[in-house]
Amino acid sequence: MLNLFSHVLVKTISLYNKDMFLFAKTAQAHVRYIADDATVETLKGLDFSYLFEALKNPTNLTILGISIALIIFLVLLIPKVGFIAKKLRKIDSHASNYKDLVPWMARLSLGIGLIGAGTAGYLINPVVADTAYSQVQIVVGFMLMSGFLSFLTPFIVIFLFGIAFLQDWYLVGALDVLVLAIILIITDSRKPGFDDVLGIPDIKIKAWKKYLPTITRIGAGAGLLFLAVYEKLLNPRLSGFVVEATNLHDVIPVSTQMWVLSAGAVEALLGILLIIGFRVRLVSVVTFVVLALSFFYFKEDVTSHITLFGIMSILFIYGNTKR
Repeated sequence: MLNLFSHVLVKTISLYNKDMFLFAKTAQAHVRYIADDATVETLKGLDFSYLFEALKNPTNLTILGISIALIIFLVLLIPKVGFIAKKLRKIDSHASNYKDLVPWMARLSLGIGLIGAGTAGYLINPVVADTAYSQVQIVVGFMLMSGFLSFLTPFIVIFLFGIAFLQDWYLVGALDVLVLAIILIITDSRKPGFDDVLGIPDIKIKAWKKYLPTITRIGAGAGLLFLAVYEKLLNPRLSGFVVEATNLHDVIPVSTQMWVLSAGAVEALLGILLIIGFRVRLVSVVTFVVLALSFFYFKEDVTSHITLFGIMSILFIYGNTKR
């Protein structure tokens, strides 16, 4: 462990060398896998005329209106249908019994995510290409998965997140990583793991445990909302490039601008619903499905989504618990 801390300290000091920041790259999630730096530089930037071009088409307006009405129907009315409401109450009761598994789920998803990031050569998120902390991430990832030194590992994760954020503020979109670390700081995450077997104590801020559902959904929702605003609204042509490069028109035959606007609207809506705590369990399921479909369609590196899958699974367990 002493060698690990020495390694972390040396790498932290080296960050003050400006050459270190040459590793950072600014790009959007899907663009990161598709566009080169020249394309990103050419297409990035605000362009509302391009984004709202979709609304000039009556067909697009109709599709958007029907979609919004359908979402409202699904979210507001279907849960009130007799047999569905009964089934949902049973699911709520059953899912709530899994709360003792939340720390383990957080450990596993965070550990796998860090190991994947380390082996892929980036820091926390693919937008920060960095091999300096690769070994640290891998070691911490295995420590999390095995439940070793549970009182320390989440603080190292927060430290690594801070370093990544200093290189690229796009890490706001990866708040799920930070939330998972906070969950581990507040909850007793030793079981199952080496700490429990070896009797290593766990120092936790247990008084904050009642706020975990709120912290989790607000953190996850804020990350989704940021991605919707930054990727789709503030850089619509880059998102449009992804639509055209991946032939999304073949999935739903609407214009590129309509795809960008709709994707941004859906992502923002899911984020807002999580932040305000409206039907959290349903929203977490929808978000999980959207992420899964995105992964299978784009065939991108799943590592950066592991923590999101973990967060949505945890939110499904918490449901609409406010405190």
